[in-house]
Amino acid sequence: MKVSIDQKFSMQLPESFLQLSESELRTMGANMEDEGLVFRDEAAHILLQFFWKKIPLFGGMTSLEKTVETTAQQHKKMVPGYRNFTLLEGVAAGEKAAGFSYEYTVQNIDQITLYYCIRYEKKHYAFLCTMRKERFDGDHSWFEKLLAGAEKE
Repeated sequence: MKVSIDQKFSMQLPESFLQLSESELRTMGANMEDEGLVFRDEAAHILLQFFWKKIPLFGGMTSLEKTVETTAQQHKKMVPGYRNFTLLEGVAAGEKAAGFSYEYTVQNIDQITLYYCIRYEKKHYAFLCTMRKERFDGDHSWFEKLLAGAEKE
């Protein structure tokens, strides 16, 4: 299925991913402040989140890496059991991406979240993937290929 992100990027998700409704997001306690899309593949136990937000007036003076560092600190405060923080670099839709990963445990299941951020046309775009730790090698590789294959619209 082709997904459009803020009418700026598109990517091809497998048909097994379903978009979550607002009520499902509220039930999960998701951030409803930023614009975005959230998809889940229940069988693969993968949650994909795409968010975008206008860069504040002087926010463009802050490096992408500093923005990511601030976001990582916010996640650390919000996620119980946050551990094994790692900085990441990558590419999303042909743009340089900075990011981080971390682990946590939910209902005795170890999870890993990958977070990548890019700047494009005066906005920050965040791409997140949460997966089970036991499937990390394959799912991590799949997510990075998905981001690298995203196209500008």
